[in-house]
Amino acid sequence: MTLTKKLPDLDRDSRIVRFLSFSLIGITGIAVDAMFVGILLTFHVVPVLLANFAAWVVAMTWNFSLNYHLTYDRPDGSLTKFYAAYASSRGVTFILRAIWVFFATFVFGIQAFTASLIGILLAASLGFVLAEFVYGEGRVI
Repeated sequence: MTLTKKLPDLDRDSRIVRFLSFSLIGITGIAVDAMFVGILLTFHVVPVLLANFAAWVVAMTWNFSLNYHLTYDRPDGSLTKFYAAYASSRGVTFILRAIWVFFATFVFGIQAFTASLIGILLAASLGFVLAEFVYGEGRVI
């Protein structure tokens, strides 16, 4: 048996290809999120929690748009409904992030941008775990 016969068929609909696409887009979303929150905090445009919320919305919209067009090739159905479902599923991750940023900055005195970066990574990790639980086999491990 050759190696190519052992590997899964890596066409556009392959689960592996979708996973890699979703992951790479997620990494770009983390970068967008960090840059946007950094700009808002550097120029003191809004308070720390509002800066995190605004950056989260921008990054979430970025991720949704790229996944909608590239990973899932514009599935049939209402774009508004897809976005609403995506945003609501990501709301839990923002709640974790907001709680962390609040305690880190206001209780523990961690610098706002550092707390925000850690919050972004915590939320991204939770998002992955939730996606695996919801879209995977119903278990994380």
